[in-house]
Amino acid sequence: MSIKFSITLLFGGCLILSCQNDTTSATNQKPEYEKNELLGRWELQRGFRNGKETETLTGTYYEFSEKTMKTNLTPTTMETTYEYNYSDNEIKQKGEIPLVYAVDSLNADFLQLSVTINSFPFKLELRKSQPSTSEGELDAISL
Repeated sequence: MSIKFSITLLFGGCLILSCQNDTTSATNQKPEYEKNELLGRWELQRGFRNGKETETLTGTYYEFSEKTMKTNLTPTTMETTYEYNYSDNEIKQKGEIPLVYAVDSLNADFLQLSVTINSFPFKLELRKSQPSTSEGELDAISL
């Protein structure tokens, strides 16, 4: 075997292996979700505890502004406002009961969160709530 052929074969093999590693790592990466998509009110459509759908979370909601979030998923089920940080697809709720929510999916009208509360894994599927329109606004629109 000639030295040129060996070098060409070695170079080609390295090139193929490096391309495979890049493709593999790219497919394992999670998409980054934009914080702007998170802003607004989200209402629970389905909730899961320990992988099983549960009705005990019915009525759960979250409302995200730039720096605070309101939710009724609290020990007392009373609406509470928390400061939060959003980075790396995680919502870090500050306060007496700090929680970390993983954002599994997020688009203009669907949000899926995972969180562990008291050693129980929860998965929440939420829909973006449309702002309600009062009758006065409807009358003004129809004019």
